[in-house]
Amino acid sequence: MTRYSLINKPFRLLLITISVVVIVEIISGIFHHAGYEGRQIVFYLRCLELIVFTGLWGFSSQKEWLKNITLSFVSLASILFLVDVIFFILIIIHTPNKIAKVSPPTATFIKPDKDLGYVPNADTTINAVLKFDTLTAYNAHYTFDKFSRRFNPFDTSKNKSRFAMLFGCSITFGEGLNDSETIPARFAQFSPDYHAYNFAYGGYGTQQMLANLQKPDIKNAISEKNGAAFYIFINPHINRAIGDMETYDAWGAYMPYYYEHEDTLIRKGNFKTGRWLISGIYTILGRSSFIKYFKINFPFQIKDRHYKLVTEMIKESYNQYVSKFGNNNFYVIIFPGEKLDIVPYLQKQGIKVLDYSKLFERWNLKYCYLPYDNHPRAIADKILAQKLSADIKKLLP
Repeated sequence: MTRYSLINKPFRLLLITISVVVIVEIISGIFHHAGYEGRQIVFYLRCLELIVFTGLWGFSSQKEWLKNITLSFVSLASILFLVDVIFFILIIIHTPNKIAKVSPPTATFIKPDKDLGYVPNADTTINAVLKFDTLTAYNAHYTFDKFSRRFNPFDTSKNKSRFAMLFGCSITFGEGLNDSETIPARFAQFSPDYHAYNFAYGGYGTQQMLANLQKPDIKNAISEKNGAAFYIFINPHINRAIGDMETYDAWGAYMPYYYEHEDTLIRKGNFKTGRWLISGIYTILGRSSFIKYFKINFPFQIKDRHYKLVTEMIKESYNQYVSKFGNNNFYVIIFPGEKLDIVPYLQKQGIKVLDYSKLFERWNLKYCYLPYDNHPRAIADKILAQKLSADIKKLLP
């Protein structure tokens, strides 16, 4: 009887292991697409799975030292697990209910892209609504052309003598704004000679501008022969360029990965494939509710080397622009409310900067969708576009 039990013990453990895996995978499949809460539940299930497996196999050993190690691991892991679950509950309690809807219901914003990581779906019109509890942050229509760029209703005329390429993130793209209210659209309205091309999108950073300008055929997407390029900069673009934990874990895993080696700027795929070890660590740490609750990020602070990397990316974007379009009308715009820490780095490289940091009170409710969404309102984009139009008429008469 004893011998029979000993022979079948490993098989019983194996059967239990397989059963737990199957159950966890079924539950994970149900919660996998359920937003932040769903992803965290899947993460906790996998942690619990690891603790259970370690306990089952470790305590079944005949070696006393292995049992002791297993006990220590299971005890510590269980405490950390419970603490993190408590902070997960606190986050859920303190976070307003976010409701994001698109119409038609089957519509999707993005698709994977080997150069940029992701792009909007081409030739698509979407109605996007964002609510927090009972507060509607915005209700807007987005239209994309065949190049996956935001449609500009002020560029319907073919009598345009100049182009304006605008790069940036959701601010330049016009998150929460209708097609006619974005910075590129308003610029075209105030500068009728310019055809404004919106190369921005939500979550983009410096690397998407560079990746776009490195495309051999980018000039084919521009109809006019002469013009200018504008990069609307905010400080979080530095975090995106270095692929910090917060960016990587939230949306940036497949964003372009650039780094410097012996003063040479190199692209190595994306953050997920190009630096798998760091990204793997970020994946694990980024799931911790304890870390999220206390807003802990890695690296802890932006350092000199990070500013230099972003500056090199902007400088290379400038070089690509000059070589492809034959002029040096390339400007970095510091968006209102942003710090000027990067400006000395840009000036040292001869990059032209338009400082709009004090153009309006960025965090005033008149200009943004606070308390829950900080994207600029239409009035803010209009003010910036008017200022840019007036400045460009002086700089490029």
